[in-house]
Amino acid sequence: MKVDDNGTTTGVFEPASLVIAPGTEVRWRNVGARSYAVATERGSETGQQFIPDGAEPWHSGDLKPGETYARVFEEEGTYVYWSPDHRDQQMIGTIVVERP
Repeated sequence: MKVDDNGTTTGVFEPASLVIAPGTEVRWRNVGARSYAVATERGSETGQQFIPDGAEPWHSGDLKPGETYARVFEEEGTYVYWSPDHRDQQMIGTIVVERP
C-alpha cells in the first residue's frame, strides 16, 4: 500500500480499498514528500464500526518519506483507517479481511 501526497494538499492511500485473507500482512510505505500516519480506533461513525469486534486499534506514528509500517490482520471484518492529521480531508482507507 502506498501513502502519497499525489501532488495534492492532502494525502491518499493507494489503493484506497483492499480485500485480504486472515493472517495477511499489509505494509504501508510513505512515497510522498510529507509525514503521514496510519491509524484506527474503536468506535463507529454513521453506524459503521471502524474495526471488527476482537480487533485491536493501531497507530503507526509519523511515517517520514520512505518509511514503512506493517500490520498483520487476523480478525475477519472491515477495518476503516485514516491519517489522523488528514481524516477531515478524507484521507481514509478500508481493508476487508475475509476467507477466500
